[in-house]
Amino acid sequence: YCNDIYAYDSLNQGTYVSVGYNRKLNIGDDFYAIVKNIGYKTVLTNLTGNDNYYITGESSVQNAEQLWRFQINSNNEYTIKSVIDGQAMEIYGGASADGSRPNVLTFNNTDAQKWYISNNISGYNIVPKCAVGKTLQTHANGTIDIYSIESNKDSQAFEISILKNSEISSFYPQINEVKFYNTNSYTNTSTQFSEGDTIYMRNSFKNIPGFDMSIYKDNQLISSQHINKLNE
Repeated sequence: YCNDIYAYDSLNQGTYVSVGYNRKLNIGDDFYAIVKNIGYKTVLTNLTGNDNYYITGESSVQNAEQLWRFQINSNNEYTIKSVIDGQAMEIYGGASADGSRPNVLTFNNTDAQKWYISNNISGYNIVPKCAVGKTLQTHANGTIDIYSIESNKDSQAFEISILKNSEISSFYPQINEVKFYNTNSYTNTSTQFSEGDTIYMRNSFKNIPGFDMSIYKDNQLISSQHINKLNE
């Protein structure tokens, strides 16, 4: 996948130059980044609990749903994991057809979850290993899918902004209340705490069949999760 260029001097002597837009770049290892589309200025977002966990392009809000961890292997293949839930970005079902969409799923080390970073005229292409020759692209409505690479198409070009360690913490919500709902008796309890506190779930939760845990920040629900019975 290269663009071929012939350059000529004043004596009409041609020199062949190959410019590759699909090289497997190494832009670093084990870093956290925000991924912004050049064309629509939207940010790659894992809206947990949305449409089958498909990844979308959203306005920048600087939270953990828009933070991604990049890790590279010896073949310059990247795994890109969502910080909000630790799941890996993949092309759903390992599909390669135009219009196939990226989602997140538990890491399984398949080609559907491996990515190449390559040059685009105005940014980077993010190329799935399961569909080499295709790249992520963003649409005006926020949908993200894959399509055949066009080197001058800004909707396929992305800016990968690597964060410093000191910047990462600002993407996490500062939690100050957790509510537990006993799924057996439907009674609940609320625990409030300050930033930096640690919650240990043990002993009193040991023998109940399960409970729902909701996490709040300033009376606004941040996330909720069902936890099965704790045996120990």
